[in-house]
Amino acid sequence: MSIRKELEKRILIIDGAMGTMIQRCKLTEADYRGELFKNWHKDVKGNNDLLSITQPHIIKEIHKQYLEAGAGIIETNTFSSTAIAQADYDMQSLAYELNVAAAKCAKDAVNEFSALSNSPNGGGQKTSPEFYEEADPMIYHLLKKYAATHRKKPTEAENILWNILRGKKLEGYKFMRQHIIGQYIADFVCLAKKLIIEVDGLIHQLPENIISDAERTEWLGSRGYKVIRFMNEEILHDTENVLLKIEQQLQTLPCAEKRNYSLDFPPLGEQKGAFVAGAIGPMNKTLSLSPDVNNPGYRAVTFDEVADAYYEQIKGLVDGGVDILLVETIFDTLNAKAAIYAIKKYFRNTKQKELPIMISGTITDASGRTLSGQTLEAFYVSVMHAKPLSIGLNCALGAAEMRSHIEELSSIASCYTSAYPNAGLPNAMGEYDEQPEQTAHFIEEWAREGFVNIVGGCCGTTPDHIKHIAEQVKNLEPRKLPVVEDVFA
Repeated sequence: MSIRKELEKRILIIDGAMGTMIQRCKLTEADYRGELFKNWHKDVKGNNDLLSITQPHIIKEIHKQYLEAGAGIIETNTFSSTAIAQADYDMQSLAYELNVAAAKCAKDAVNEFSALSNSPNGGGQKTSPEFYEEADPMIYHLLKKYAATHRKKPTEAENILWNILRGKKLEGYKFMRQHIIGQYIADFVCLAKKLIIEVDGLIHQLPENIISDAERTEWLGSRGYKVIRFMNEEILHDTENVLLKIEQQLQTLPCAEKRNYSLDFPPLGEQKGAFVAGAIGPMNKTLSLSPDVNNPGYRAVTFDEVADAYYEQIKGLVDGGVDILLVETIFDTLNAKAAIYAIKKYFRNTKQKELPIMISGTITDASGRTLSGQTLEAFYVSVMHAKPLSIGLNCALGAAEMRSHIEELSSIASCYTSAYPNAGLPNAMGEYDEQPEQTAHFIEEWAREGFVNIVGGCCGTTPDHIKHIAEQVKNLEPRKLPVVEDVFA
């Protein structure tokens, strides 16, 4: 799958905030340390990049949530994975390992997700077009785990009925058990007839459960399903009568329209995978600004030191298998130039084919300038020698505040353009209040105006934001690349 070909066809979705999702996990110092660093001499809580080594399952799960929401590009958890940034934790020596581990988490997530989306039954050779119809991507993994557990521990009544249904003994129709439909799990379902069989225990006689079951049946009915229910006791003591009722339904119900249910989930449309972008952050030390207000000429780091740190990061990302290198959240263009220099140097030294480069700057306030003072056009001119796949903006601003800058960028950029704003501006508590549908509304307008090729979210955005964005732009045309003519003196 070529990212350039994909960008010609549609607007690609990049994922949302990694930090926001990690914060939701409410991890402790011990969680960050894991077994490997349980005796580390410094506190490491807050070093999110370390989780790629100590808690890789958490990082992988976050990636999967964004993939399920519709992301076609996911970023590695490496925003601060340079020796310079990791010095805050005395973990400079781990920089290379952090990048390899993070790239592996992202690639594993994509591979597992691709296997699921390409194979209706979740992988393997025995596949069927009957998949988890209308599965809700936001809770799919929870439902899947519950269904898998229940298959291993069925009730006695469920086990008796399944042993009959699994052998296609009823009218020759195929049934599946613990099948996910939307946010529900059906005990048994025949997709060819859209017939659902529910096996209920005494708990279903409680008033609140009667109401819940009625709502469930109503929703399934709106999707064309017929639901019949049996109590455990009926199946155990009157099995023949139960089977007769099922047979009658199979004989009278019309055959459902045949569909490829694998196209219903996940919401990536025709896409059968995603691209992994190696995230290269701006670093916590800047080349253009002095940290000492009394000594404006002082620099805490040199260009060569920054370039060397980026070189090590790039090596780790490439060795880990990323598809793209993303230099992002650029507030100091000189730092970005050091990253670009390191990328070019790495591929020149290793004689490998250069990976596509995405570049994303940050406009910090209403002046329309980066923190180091460049206008948007000056920033663009400063980095175009890298011949990037795309150039764009992220962070600092919400979509409403970013709109004019994205419009300007789309008018001057000769490459593809990207935009992934914050979920609005932070409130007094530093939290983001903009709802997913609000963010998606702004970005949809950009797409309709032809400003963007790649969209997504930054600080405060979640898989729900990405899902709404993906839904709003999926049928809109991507920005067309301008025709650039060579001018000779």
